[in-house]
Amino acid sequence: MAQYEVPQFIDRKTRILGPLTIRQFVAFFGVAMILFFLYFYLNFIALIFVGSVLVAAAVVVSFVNVNGRPLSEFIFSVFGFFLNPRTYTKQYTAIKAPHSETETRRQIHALAEILDRPQQ
Repeated sequence: MAQYEVPQFIDRKTRILGPLTIRQFVAFFGVAMILFFLYFYLNFIALIFVGSVLVAAAVVVSFVNVNGRPLSEFIFSVFGFFLNPRTYTKQYTAIKAPHSETETRRQIHALAEILDRPQQ
């Protein structure tokens, strides 16, 4: 019988630069580019303040996980939830008003059978 090697650690992202994944590298590179351009327009104190906020944001977005997912994916999911239209549908079963006690019992029995069906 043939033996095959089973891949392991498939849930880990590929590291491209030291311990950084592609997404983390892009976040830090983007912050570095923003800070490079701000260097020419801001004085040193403002650059330090803006830089520390941007670097802190990049660290949080790169390394914080929410429910086992990266924070960046979580943020995109939140925006997608609020921006995408949603349509809710509900199925109703019509039950006529009973005219007699036996008809009431029949309707209750029919309703019990509907409720006892396995969910699909």
